[in-house]
Amino acid sequence: MRNLSIFTLTLLLASTLAHAAPSQAPQWAESGICQEHDCAVGQASKEEGQMSALAHALQNLRLSLSSNVQAEYNEKTTDGKSSADSRVKIYAGMHNIGYKILDRYEDKKHIYIKIQYDPNKKLANDDPAPEFRELENLEKLCDDTTLNGYYCVGLGNKYHKGELELAPNPKLALKYYKKACSLGTLEGCVLAGQIIESSDSPKGAQWYFSNACKNGYGLGCFKQAGNENLARKKLELYTRGCTLGDDRSCAYLGEVYALGLANLRANPAKARELYERANAQNPYGDAAVLALLDSAPSLDIAKDATRMDKKALRDLCEHNNARACAYLGQLGNSNDLLQKSAMLDSALGYYLLSLRESTHQTRIDMLTHSCKLGLASDFTKGCEALGDELLSSDKPAAQGYYQASCGHLFYEKSACQKLYDIDPKLCNNESVCLSFGALDSTDDLVADVAGATSAVAVSNAADAVIDGKSGVNMPAPKPRDSIPESASQDSPDSANRNPIATESTPKMSRGSHVPGIFQAREPKHVRLIGEIALGAHSMDYPQIRDMHKYLEHDEFFFMGNAKLGLEISTAKPTFSLFVAPYVQLSYAQLFDAGDFASKQKSEKDDDEKDEGNVSALMFGAGLQAGFQYKIWRLYAIADYGVNFSRISNGVSVPLRDMFGIGVGTGVELSFLRLGMQYIHNFYSYNTGSIYPNRGGANLVLDSASVRSSGGVFLLTIGFGF
Repeated sequence: MRNLSIFTLTLLLASTLAHAAPSQAPQWAESGICQEHDCAVGQASKEEGQMSALAHALQNLRLSLSSNVQAEYNEKTTDGKSSADSRVKIYAGMHNIGYKILDRYEDKKHIYIKIQYDPNKKLANDDPAPEFRELENLEKLCDDTTLNGYYCVGLGNKYHKGELELAPNPKLALKYYKKACSLGTLEGCVLAGQIIESSDSPKGAQWYFSNACKNGYGLGCFKQAGNENLARKKLELYTRGCTLGDDRSCAYLGEVYALGLANLRANPAKARELYERANAQNPYGDAAVLALLDSAPSLDIAKDATRMDKKALRDLCEHNNARACAYLGQLGNSNDLLQKSAMLDSALGYYLLSLRESTHQTRIDMLTHSCKLGLASDFTKGCEALGDELLSSDKPAAQGYYQASCGHLFYEKSACQKLYDIDPKLCNNESVCLSFGALDSTDDLVADVAGATSAVAVSNAADAVIDGKSGVNMPAPKPRDSIPESASQDSPDSANRNPIATESTPKMSRGSHVPGIFQAREPKHVRLIGEIALGAHSMDYPQIRDMHKYLEHDEFFFMGNAKLGLEISTAKPTFSLFVAPYVQLSYAQLFDAGDFASKQKSEKDDDEKDEGNVSALMFGAGLQAGFQYKIWRLYAIADYGVNFSRISNGVSVPLRDMFGIGVGTGVELSFLRLGMQYIHNFYSYNTGSIYPNRGGANLVLDSASVRSSGGVFLLTIGFGF
């Protein structure tokens, strides 16, 4: 019995020691490398928690898959064409990745998680993984700069949609979308742009769309094209967007070929190839509807609808394809389907509903929606119809809507005809105006040459997209300034739209092109600012003893200054408040040196005295505070400067210091700022008798001090980065 007790105690002691001994960390945790295929390891401190470890593992998995998954996509081919599921490309694009957890390990300080890529576990609707549904976890992940702002998008979505029992809050959503964009998640740029665009600020939105596009996100190109006025620029953006995998960009590019727009002859074969490319990305997108037509879309919507497969349209409409619902509603005379199309933001849907509306104001409201949506897409009939409604009551507004329709890439020829009938000079689509005889033969010749060159460039770029070899950038001739710029011609196969076979460079309405200096810029809360101001000022001097004359109050002298500072702004796209502290160096001419001399000096001495002005050089600081509405700025000014120059033109400088208050206004054109200012200055300066300076010919003042004032007018040029 005693031996048994000793044996039992020995076993218990060995077990205790075994548990007390530190466990050996697995190789994958120590090295951060796992042997399994498409596998990644994440590590985080225990304070950060398991969710951070998992987030780092997902980040590493995305980086490792960016090349492997793309190779897998390229290998899946049928008859020489890629047929991989579009979701595989989404994984390669670093969006939601399906994964499974293989192993976990913890030591005293860290947590390790090993995960593996699993395409069958991709979450529906791109929602965050279940582990991250808690708001506080999303906040932590959003703040982790090593994750590139990926989870800031999920957090912004929660606020935008009002999930997690939150009230919808677009302002907070915008904050997180902007943060995602700044950290490198391009989806955040597009979502931020959409919120800004919805607040009627296309200029502010355009910066975010452009940033997404140029960094490789196709949807950003599509959104940027929607806010572009120049037809050629739209086409370039659709081409780049299609190259980057955006289905709507491919669909619109195919429609350009189907209709023969933008200096291109109609090419149904190329159009079908582009539709197929779009369908591979999204089988329920616009390209699926356009592909149902056996030829190019016409102006007869009812006729187009009869050429389509009803069953296919119904299936597309059930998957919320707005265009399919509109055609199906027109075909079946269904208001419900047309209303569904309109609720899905379809320009065509709003237009078809307006045709059934008897109330004038309601019809105008519907057409206004149709026009706005259509200008950002491929349907401008709503703008023309809105012009028809307003022609009798507001002719200038009607002409504006006609020009919006006529000058678009997807233009309406009938809108151009109405403009030409009012005044040929109003016709803002060069290719259509040529068919109306609006331009002379010299312009025709130049247009034909330019159009042929542009058509070749566009065609080659589109061919490269179809072949998968696009370098994206498309050369095009520089638009001529002498003719209003607009969208260009249609195909010879589309008799309702195309006036001639090969047209001129795409144009748009006069004044609508925005050169580089006017381009949208990123709103910023803090900017470095600089300014140079030049102008004239006057000082109201009392009589100083021994001066030859009183200085006239209306006598003006040169003044200038240079400022450098920081501007702190609310950084809103349309209306912003700002305050800008700065330091400045000022130069001011005070008066003619010849007026400041002793009466006892002889005329000969006076004649021998050097001519010139007594000037002061001052250093100081100041503040500007005001508001900016779009590009216009209005602000108040307060500044203070101290004179540090002692002698000027042989005379002691009487000015001691200067305090000014005033107002300024101007415009901001990208980084450049132009404006004007008025400042009322209060001066302190020395006066009294003039005494010879010992050992020299200079004249000096005593230390008596007086005050005066005067105004200064300045023209300014500056910058803000």
